[in-house]
Amino acid sequence: MEKQVFAVIIAASIAALIPTSEAAAYNCTTYGRYAITTDTTCQSYYLCFPEDDGTYTVYNETCPTTTLFDPTTANCVNSSSYTCTNGEDSTTTEATETTTTAAYDCTTYGRYAITTDTTCQSYYLCFPEDDGTYTRYNETCPTTTVFDPTVAKCVNSSAYTCTNDATTTDAATTTDSATTTDSTTTTDAATTTVAATTTEAATTTEAATTTIFACTAYGRYAITTDTTCKTYYFCTLNSDGSFTMEEFTCPTTTIFNPTKSKCVAPSAYTCTN
Repeated sequence: MEKQVFAVIIAASIAALIPTSEAAAYNCTTYGRYAITTDTTCQSYYLCFPEDDGTYTVYNETCPTTTLFDPTTANCVNSSSYTCTNGEDSTTTEATETTTTAAYDCTTYGRYAITTDTTCQSYYLCFPEDDGTYTRYNETCPTTTVFDPTVAKCVNSSAYTCTNDATTTDAATTTDSATTTDSTTTTDAATTTVAATTTEAATTTEAATTTIFACTAYGRYAITTDTTCKTYYFCTLNSDGSFTMEEFTCPTTTIFNPTKSKCVAPSAYTCTN
């Protein structure tokens, strides 16, 4: 399934491509990033993204220049931090699925600070599985941003002062949140809530936009005020009957089609927002 590390010491944006035949050949069974072991540069990887019908869409993504994809952390890292071994074993043909393991125990969906990270750029993403368990992913905020546990999202480094100490024990923050772009609001189905959403841009300039939307059912819903048609709301049902609303952005070169409730190629849908 949005889980990570979302590099990462990774540059402010990662180019996501429309699924190719090569990507389609990879069988996604859970959300995450997985190495393309046939890539001898170690810069590309598969991004498996869940759809409403329970299937997964596979995207080919490429790490920013000067970084490589590290399958042990499932994110892009500085080339000096990882040695590429792809191509050394000619029998390797499949991408290896990797999820990081650690002492932190996920009990609810959201992003949680990795308090031992003195840069405050990394965090845990806890993602629910069909069997009721949670998979934990290590994610890293884009360059020039840090993770703010009070809002459970990546923010401009000038907006949050990192206080993490290397001796601190990891602990979960109390704010639920999640994914590509970045605001989570929990609402009752019968209640209309004004949700302020902040979109992270490559320039790291944060622009707040206010819109009225209330989740009343599970699914993805177009943000009609977005004239680019790239963003949408994702509503998930909580155990108490309320809904969590998250704002997502479609991968680069795709836009959101409200009829199909998914990201598609611009040639497949005309934006009318």
